Amino acid sequence: MSQLTQPSSRLYFIDWIRVLAFGLLILFHCTMPFVTFGWEIKNEEHSLFLSRIIIWLHQWRLPLLFFIAGVGANFSLSSRKPLSFLGERFVRLFIPLAFAMMFTIPFQVYFEWLQIGRHNISFFEFYPSVWEFVPYPDGSFTWSHLWFVVYLFVFTLLLWPLFSIMKIKGIQKGIQKLEMLISNPVTIVALSGLFMFYYFQLYIKWPEQQNLIADWFNFIFSITLFFLGFLLSHFNSFWQTCEKYRWYFFMASMISMVVLFVQYYGPLTLPKKQDEALYDLWSV
Repeated sequence: MSQLTQPSSRLYFIDWIRVLAFGLLILFHCTMPFVTFGWEIKNEEHSLFLSRIIIWLHQWRLPLLFFIAGVGANFSLSSRKPLSFLGERFVRLFIPLAFAMMFTIPFQVYFEWLQIGRHNISFFEFYPSVWEFVPYPDGSFTWSHLWFVVYLFVFTLLLWPLFSIMKIKGIQKGIQKLEMLISNPVTIVALSGLFMFYYFQLYIKWPEQQNLIADWFNFIFSITLFFLGFLLSHFNSFWQTCEKYRWYFFMASMISMVVLFVQYYGPLTLPKKQDEALYDLWSV
């Protein structure tokens, strides 16, 4: 039985995955004014090609980031005491989020409302409305595209007690007994069944809304990925299995992508939102 991944064993490929994922994030947001959905400021002409690509990217880019965030939480907590880890997450997540909501995101709302003709005032006249804390779209207070940070911070608070318990040596020995199960590629593939279940049971009724309120599919889907990132990163065998069977996993993903493009992304036939008001509240 191999050893659990040690904090000193830096996984440089994780760093590269994070860099590439955030690189895609930049490209993703640069294209949003030109697609047929979402975003505050829109170009007059839209691209169906970009819309299809963005929908495809959205299916796996943020899930990947939530999983990698769970991996990072494991390594961060491994080198810190639980309270120190919580403080570090507060500094890295909550403070930047609060600053952005008060001082940078208001620019997006201002220019959106200016574009759609909701107001015709200067930014300095508009800005005090942010401090009224009226949620968007009725007001100008929103976390907009930083919903990922909101969810990540909430997930950290909810799972922090469990994460802390899992760092106890006796619990670690129990986790190590999962090594043989995790090293089996069938187990890794079977985990996808859990997310299929979420989709068919939750997505149609609660489609992604990014508002933390009645967003059950997105919330449960994402917190599961975050937890799995934390748990699976304990095992060297997990990374070894991913490397050993990487071409099989790659081919399966390519086949799935083609099927989804033909069936859904190509014709842009996606499920409709159930509750437009809840979708707008706090969301992009």
